[in-house]
Amino acid sequence: MIAVAIGLLLASTSPSAPDDGQTFSLAESRRCSEQLAAGKKLNRDDHRRCIVAIASTYIQFEQNTLAGKDVLFADDVARHIYNIPAVHTAGEKAKIAAGTNQQAIAAIRNRQWDVDVEGDSAWVVYDGYLKAAPDKVGFLVVERFKIVDGKIKTITIASAKFPGAKLGNCIE
Repeated sequence: MIAVAIGLLLASTSPSAPDDGQTFSLAESRRCSEQLAAGKKLNRDDHRRCIVAIASTYIQFEQNTLAGKDVLFADDVARHIYNIPAVHTAGEKAKIAAGTNQQAIAAIRNRQWDVDVEGDSAWVVYDGYLKAAPDKVGFLVVERFKIVDGKIKTITIASAKFPGAKLGNCIE
């Protein structure tokens, strides 16, 4: 799975390529969160859409189009680099939501989602654009989201690449 995601990541370099066509209002993302938290059974397409809608609140936060307080995080959300164990700590939601690391980001585009519709996880591959050069890909990322009870429980950063940088893990 990671090899496929990284292959997609490396192929995703066009700033004009469309996203997967899925945009979500905060109200829709919240409704999805409530439905999953209540254990509502959804058909495959609606389940997929809900997983992406919930995970997308984090992507919107990362690109500065949603306030951190509105991201659908579990209180003990863990954000970690692949191959380093996730540590779930109470209050982590507030710490991540108050973060300012994303302020240099102008946009996140070309999202390609792979959703486990039998479970509650999704992989996303995207490219990011920095405010300093908004017409040029500034970074490429592969992340996995685990959704539990309608909230983002875990964000696994599998790969991040900054074009022009040396290969390797470039995550802060």
